[in-house]
Amino acid sequence: ETCLIGVLAGAAGGIAEILWIGLYGAVSGNDTTELAWSIVTVVGAIVPLSPFLSAPVASGLAIHMFAAVALGIALAFAWRALSLRNLVGGNEYRFLPAALAIIWAFNFFVLLPLISPYFGGLHRNFTEIIPYSVSLPSKILFGLAVAAVLTVARKTGAQSVLVRI
Repeated sequence: ETCLIGVLAGAAGGIAEILWIGLYGAVSGNDTTELAWSIVTVVGAIVPLSPFLSAPVASGLAIHMFAAVALGIALAFAWRALSLRNLVGGNEYRFLPAALAIIWAFNFFVLLPLISPYFGGLHRNFTEIIPYSVSLPSKILFGLAVAAVLTVARKTGAQSVLVRI
């Protein structure tokens, strides 16, 4: 049940991020498809993705959603474990956005600066494509989406989450 809730929570978070970044691209005129291409470039250096390179935007979105679902599952299990021990105070809307802000800080201040110079195929680094002022709210929205799914699941059960979504 926790795994199913995590899948739904991660999917909701991933979609929230895609919508936010799409809105940013539409309002700013920035080509956010370059972000999807960058994701494929980075992941393709680790995992052979050559069949998917003919559709880098779709592949980038698929990779993003796979990562979002994996993160959603991890967060659902973490939330469950912490909740059972009363370590989080039962407030999904405070804990999960904060957790995603920590993940964002690690990604943008540690991970991405370490890996960006090693990918010559990237035209711009991630922070040039999506500035901090856009990427942080994206992660906060992910956390809020996960919190919403976990709240509905807690109040109504996992099967009801499927019906409501």
